[in-house]
Amino acid sequence: MVLDGVDAFVDGGPATGTRANGDVFIASTDRVAIDAVGVGILKFLGSNQQIMNRRIFDQEQIARAVEIGLGVSSPDQIELIPADDESIEYGNRIAAILSEG
Repeated sequence: MVLDGVDAFVDGGPATGTRANGDVFIASTDRVAIDAVGVGILKFLGSNQQIMNRRIFDQEQIARAVEIGLGVSSPDQIELIPADDESIEYGNRIAAILSEG
């Protein structure tokens, strides 16, 4: 699975809303992990209150996916591997957001 976060809707979407430049592509074989990282990026970019005021694994879609066993069940099971040296700091910021929940 691939998540294109070059441009992201941080509120609204999928056709209209508030956009932010995420400058990121994510690839994973785990659909829960990729969604959790995507929510972490939305938090990093500054999203709406439903995203900002709820822990990542408490988001309805992610919580349900964990409940039925579709992937990782906690942030500590997610490993972020940057593609290059320029991506290390970005990855560290997202990892910190994931660990906060």
